[in-house]
Amino acid sequence: MTLRLKRRAAPQAAGFFERDLELPPEALEGIAREKQIIAFAGYFGMGKSPALENLTVCAVRGIPWCGRAVAQRPVITFDFESASARYRLDIKNIAERCGVKTPVVPDELEIGRAHV
Repeated sequence: MTLRLKRRAAPQAAGFFERDLELPPEALEGIAREKQIIAFAGYFGMGKSPALENLTVCAVRGIPWCGRAVAQRPVITFDFESASARYRLDIKNIAERCGVKTPVVPDELEIGRAHV
């Protein structure tokens, strides 16, 4: 008995590069799209936490961040360094400074924290 293997046709290179080309909508203009994860890194005291707190308020309220359009959406944030009281005050002050309502927890802002 002879076993004959059927050879599959090689995939067309052009087909691979022509399918699934639609990108998810931008969440942060020119920087991040939906379903992407953003990581901020830098030395201690450079302002990563305040920048992310500001971005959080902008995303919840759909207002521009650093001149870039931001899609309005609920936000999940993790902060394992900042004191809870400091974080809450910062979010409240940023919202006030931007002239928007403070995000509603947990409906608009879900906070994962080490210190509650």
